[in-house]
Amino acid sequence: MTLRSLNLSTTISQQEPDLPTQTPPIQSGVLTLSSSMQEKALARLVSPDTKVLQVTSMIEDGVSSLVQLEVKLSKDYEVKAYHIDRNSPLHKLHEAHELVLKSLVPLPISELDQRITAMTLLLTIPKDFSPKVLSAKRQALADKLKQYPADIVLDAIGYVERNVKFWPSLSEFINDGGIGWKSRPRFMLRDELQKCIAYQEAV
Repeated sequence: MTLRSLNLSTTISQQEPDLPTQTPPIQSGVLTLSSSMQEKALARLVSPDTKVLQVTSMIEDGVSSLVQLEVKLSKDYEVKAYHIDRNSPLHKLHEAHELVLKSLVPLPISELDQRITAMTLLLTIPKDFSPKVLSAKRQALADKLKQYPADIVLDAIGYVERNVKFWPSLSEFINDGGIGWKSRPRFMLRDELQKCIAYQEAV
């Protein structure tokens, strides 16, 4: 190897959570964030003062201030599911949904590429990684990470920079870096709100 410079109602469940990692679209059938809204949300998410778990907690508090929110936890106190009264006022559901979408804004692909390139300089790169191969790996990684909230991705990149010596696999970001479990509550909350909005608009 060579180094190249380059106020919630909580229910405890005794079942283990079975929650697949989901992908967060910023645009959905019920709401699209405007460019200015995304820019403002992104600025807050990438602020040096932003703490990932605090953001999620604040989103939960914000949603619960608008609609009745029940949180179901696993025996390990991880969020297993959210339940929202589907008969909540539609305008409140939309407000809550917009709040959650703001927490799902990803890093722009150009900034992701810059961050990954900077990270690469700190890693040991195999000799058989040609510039073309390395560029392809950076792009593939950026394409995957752009599906997740900006603050959570930055947190995972920081983890990799501090703890990983060689070029990392995606699982080192999703699992070891915590992207999966940290982003899952936000995705579940978004999905629950979308179900409620769809029900309201169908009746």
